[in-house]
Amino acid sequence: MQNLSSTQREILLALIELYNKGKKMIKSKEVADMIGKDEGTVRNIILGLKVLGLVESKPGPNGGYIPTLKAYEFIKNPSISPILDKLSLYRGNVETDIKIENIELLDVTNPSGNKVILKVTGDLRKIRPGDPVRLGPTPY
Repeated sequence: MQNLSSTQREILLALIELYNKGKKMIKSKEVADMIGKDEGTVRNIILGLKVLGLVESKPGPNGGYIPTLKAYEFIKNPSISPILDKLSLYRGNVETDIKIENIELLDVTNPSGNKVILKVTGDLRKIRPGDPVRLGPTPY
């Protein structure tokens, strides 16, 4: 997933904080008041967050916005983009010419396992479904 702008991140964090406090639909005015921004700006930014799948909305007087599970997962994962240019995909212990362009971590709160979506370049015919693969080298 792409990186969020500082304003998008600020609005998403405020929405999550407000939702966690009340467990109810959050109005754009509540977010705007919390972060000191114009309500129209908040609504416009939230539309973009909705397109990214980070926010759900309900129209009407009882409507508002709530963060999605994807929003919580996105906020909990630090940006890993600086290390991506160094990552290769290994099949077993053999390095392939497949390079990692993007990593999206999913289901990170699941104690029984996690999922990952990789955006890669290279010849994917060198790996098959079920092959054990690893990414590396990693700086930690």
